[in-house]
Amino acid sequence: TLSDGTAAVKPLAARYVQKVGMAEPRRVQRRALELLVSDDDATRKLAVEILLKTDAVPVVLTKILGFSRGLLGWLRSRILYSLGAVGAPILDATAKLLSDPDDELRSSALVLAENLLENPDFDDESRRAAYRVLLGPVVQLLGDRDWWLAISACDILSRLKATRAVPALVHALSKDEVRWAAIEALGEIGDPSALRPLCSLLDDKRPEVRLEVVHALARFRERATMPLLERLMKSDPSSAVRTGAADVLRTLALELDGTELAVGTTTGAVTMGAGDEPLQ
Repeated sequence: TLSDGTAAVKPLAARYVQKVGMAEPRRVQRRALELLVSDDDATRKLAVEILLKTDAVPVVLTKILGFSRGLLGWLRSRILYSLGAVGAPILDATAKLLSDPDDELRSSALVLAENLLENPDFDDESRRAAYRVLLGPVVQLLGDRDWWLAISACDILSRLKATRAVPALVHALSKDEVRWAAIEALGEIGDPSALRPLCSLLDDKRPEVRLEVVHALARFRERATMPLLERLMKSDPSSAVRTGAADVLRTLALELDGTELAVGTTTGAVTMGAGDEPLQ
């Protein structure tokens, strides 16, 4: 009835199942978990509400995430989205799961945290509460042993423009597996305190790192970066880095001074030399 009933019958069935769930949780948990794979958003939301009536929130959340881990990616995403719509009642439990020993559980909790932090239905107070509870645990994942989780945390923090995360992101620059994602995140956030550590990577031996820094510097729109970019444009061993630096320098000159910067091939910005470094 919950999955196939009419709009008039479903609420009655839901109230009955919720009452049974409180009295006999094991009787309804299995069926409610099965309803989570429904194509209908309302049915998935209802299944989550029923499950939350059957046990403590941390227990229910762990069961739902455990149930979803073996599903296809799009099914898992649907379930996590429906969970994210619950909002405040699951904030604390989600924060705790972000430090769970199980790698897959931490991964699912991180996606859920992202859904909560970006919940479009939150009012300002709810959004501030989500930031207060979840941002710290997400930042902690920058040092996670699972490099994919650390990179995913960088991506979330960059989209949130989380200035609180800048010191941890700067520290993540020292980790080979996470460095590119941390550079990108710092560029998106655009906090001036990140400029010095980012610029120090312009001497990194890998052209991929130098080019990522160049792209990040473009987002700061700081005049102080122009001499560094000019140096790269003229003398970096990689043609990709020289070209990237020239493009950013040209954009900054136009935005900051309103002038067109003439960048010719004589600068070496777009020419391939005999000893040029290829990007990996």
